Amino acid sequence: MKKARVGGDDILMAARESQELERMEQIKYAVLERSGGILIIPK
Repeated sequence: MKKARVGGDDILMAARESQELERMEQIKYAVLERSGGILIIPK
């Protein structure tokens, strides 16, 4: 995360937008795509 300069807030924002998730506990995986987007896989 540090290397890609992606923080927890960025992951939560992507989770809210794509999956309507509100907490980190609801996320199984967060994948940084080559395009710069964040793919969220919920639990």
